Amino acid sequence: MGAQFYQGEISPFLVLQERLPGIQVGVEFGTMNREGNCVNVGICRMTSEESGDYIFGKKARRCKRAQAVASVMPSGRFRLQFPKSGMLPCTERAIFKSGGFHLPFDFIIPDGMAFFLPATHRLRLSAGIYPILEDEHQYTILF
Repeated sequence: MGAQFYQGEISPFLVLQERLPGIQVGVEFGTMNREGNCVNVGICRMTSEESGDYIFGKKARRCKRAQAVASVMPSGRFRLQFPKSGMLPCTERAIFKSGGFHLPFDFIIPDGMAFFLPATHRLRLSAGIYPILEDEHQYTILF
């Protein structure tokens, strides 16, 4: 049985989120093309329940999406923590087993989501290749 996107019950993701400071977000991987589709690598879209534009639901069982907890470290670095329970096995293989997370273009955190994060300036993730840290329960990327 693959990862589940839980509805109507307490999920392991919510239990994990209680231990992680930040907000729950949906991340769609890729780079937006002219038609508005997400292709290749990077972060195409990031949404949150707090900002009212969360992308997850029954249609979210796709390999290019994952749930995460977004936060800002005391050092000012943006952190995404992806619980393994919040993604499909194909997502894990395609995105997190490559050794590094490729962000080909800068990505600006949407204002509606940035409002809920402790930052004094607009959050911009700079293009680059970022290490992916893995433990038993999650993958972490520090930008």
